[in-house]
Amino acid sequence: MVLPHNFHKLHFPLELQSYCLGDEKLSFILKEMKDNGEIKNDTQLLLPFGGPGSATNFFDFHKINTVSGDIEYGRKYDSPDQQLIRFRQEYNYEGVQQKFITWDVMALPKLKEKFHLALVNPPYGVNCKTEACAIEFASESFFKILQLMETNGVLYYVIPEEWVDSFISFITKNNKFTFTKKDLPKSLNSKNPLTLLRIKI
Repeated sequence: MVLPHNFHKLHFPLELQSYCLGDEKLSFILKEMKDNGEIKNDTQLLLPFGGPGSATNFFDFHKINTVSGDIEYGRKYDSPDQQLIRFRQEYNYEGVQQKFITWDVMALPKLKEKFHLALVNPPYGVNCKTEACAIEFASESFFKILQLMETNGVLYYVIPEEWVDSFISFITKNNKFTFTKKDLPKSLNSKNPLTLLRIKI
């Protein structure tokens, strides 16, 4: 099957598409996860900022289970489970188990399960407003998300290149983490180049 560019988010309104990572970036991230041996048959990928569900669509198409959380489920992003069903019907494939939870990342619920792997794409840029300063919000949310992670878990953090030094300085101030960074693929008209940080906790 030849997939159209950004197939995983084409059915969303253009306004929502602007919040979502493109398929080139997600493919790059998935390859990094596979190259590091982090994708296994029983992998559950945590998506703390689930957004409208485009990342879930992408990973569902690639047969990877996710647990996706967002403060806007039931409001701005209504019925993500139903849109996932429609997405599967459109591309005629059988998906895998996905879970959607309404939550505030800064006040996460206690879950029975812990996660080894997370992909964190916090709000940034003019299209994603936060009540706090965006870089501070992304940095502080890191420590909230750690509550849901296993010891020796891995987080892939997507942040603007210009935030990298400040973000790393903030999270390593009183902690030791192993991390690597790579530039994510850029679109021709990219105004906000992104970096992928792989953080081993």
